[in-house]
Amino acid sequence: MKKQYVCLYLLAAAALVTTAQASVTINITGGVFRTADAAHSALIDGRLIQLIASPGDLVFSAPSASSFVSGDDFVIGSAPLDSSVFNVDGSSAFTLTVNYEDFPLLASGTPLLLRWYDLPFGITEPGENASYGEFRSDSAVDGGDPWMMVDDGGLLTLSFVTTDLDPGGSQPSTAGIVSSAVPEPSVTVILAGAAALGLTSRRRKI
Repeated sequence: MKKQYVCLYLLAAAALVTTAQASVTINITGGVFRTADAAHSALIDGRLIQLIASPGDLVFSAPSASSFVSGDDFVIGSAPLDSSVFNVDGSSAFTLTVNYEDFPLLASGTPLLLRWYDLPFGITEPGENASYGEFRSDSAVDGGDPWMMVDDGGLLTLSFVTTDLDPGGSQPSTAGIVSSAVPEPSVTVILAGAAALGLTSRRRKI
């Protein structure tokens, strides 16, 4: 009977180790995030921040009115803006635990991008003309790591820090402004049609 308990204990311990090795802990520091209006006010707490992966290449596609991602991109985690960590309006810091088992296309070296919205956390789709900003870097910035996934069981530190955060980072204050807008569906269709025509024309020339 004791041998059976020992075997079960060892199996359970092995399962825990396997589970721990199949995840990556990601610490994210961000700020200052700002609104798109003329005042460029700091985003209020509870605004949406997302970490997005693009497994195919370095091209991150823009969101649409009905989806936060497009192309081969996918959201691997999100959090509400919480300025209490640094006690500076528009700043935030949070931790994500990402399991590779939950994302079959995710692998070490997959490019990552931070995207933030002037929208409440928990919303299911951006809607038309929603304001957002984004950031990534192939190199390490502000004490963080390059913006790409690491091996199972690894620790990843990602930093996006503007000069107006205290203490300030290397990114200009304007980098935190939600300067992009989700296109209207009609505009998206026109752009997609133009891209298709361009591809057809290129194929004919070849």
